[in-house]
Amino acid sequence: MAERINLTQSTGDLFNESVESALRYLRAGEVIIAASEHGYVYLANAFDKDAVNAIHILRGNSAGITLQVFVKDKNMARGVATGLTLQQEGLLDKLARLTFSNAKISTRINLEFR
Repeated sequence: MAERINLTQSTGDLFNESVESALRYLRAGEVIIAASEHGYVYLANAFDKDAVNAIHILRGNSAGITLQVFVKDKNMARGVATGLTLQQEGLLDKLARLTFSNAKISTRINLEFR
């Protein structure tokens, strides 16, 4: 059975160790299944083609189905997308200029992947 990591009940050093453990799995090409607000999501390193393929297999995706990807900036988006539209470039530029304290920004941009 796979290791279960619970971040919601972890604090301090235990939280940091849990995050580091999850990162080790991602860096090793593993897929993580995580609870989200409306169900479960698959997490993997978007630059690891085998890990991304594993998600497609786990989900039973047909050919041509794209996945959602979290990116930290426009450069990272360029690394996983075949090309950004002017609208996507503008949105990423706008988000990069925003600064928030204690706030989360979630933006969904549909990209075609390499």
